Amino acid sequence: MTKKEFIRELREALDGIVPSSIVEENAAYYEGYFESQKDLGKTEKEICEELGNPRLIAKSIAEARGGEGYGAYQEMDEEIDRKETDGPKVKARVYDLNSWKVKLGCFLSILVMILIFVIIFHVFAALSPFILAALVIYFIFRLIRKS
Repeated sequence: MTKKEFIRELREALDGIVPSSIVEENAAYYEGYFESQKDLGKTEKEICEELGNPRLIAKSIAEARGGEGYGAYQEMDEEIDRKETDGPKVKARVYDLNSWKVKLGCFLSILVMILIFVIIFHVFAALSPFILAALVIYFIFRLIRKS
């Protein structure tokens, strides 16, 4: 395995599981690590063998983030198993529920629901005198017809 292949697999494994800033940070770290080990006289193949499977490294990085991206670990395990058995490759997408976009969406959804309830209440309050008058007239006609 070459440095490019290692970094590419690491990026693919981290993509969608951790924020892109973490992906870039780790890719830069391992690129620097490769360069420092090359300066010591090691080949890319030797460095890759020392580091091991980039997907397992990605799993460790995701686990170190402490529960963010919940549900990602099982999917990553399945992808690693598929890669090792050379079965069909399926890439799963995991969404981070701790992002500001999700929080903003939840806040706006609640705000819209409250607004809808307020509008319904005001419409009912505005129509209630007419509804009450119609009910009184209806009951008066009913009493007149029965007698």
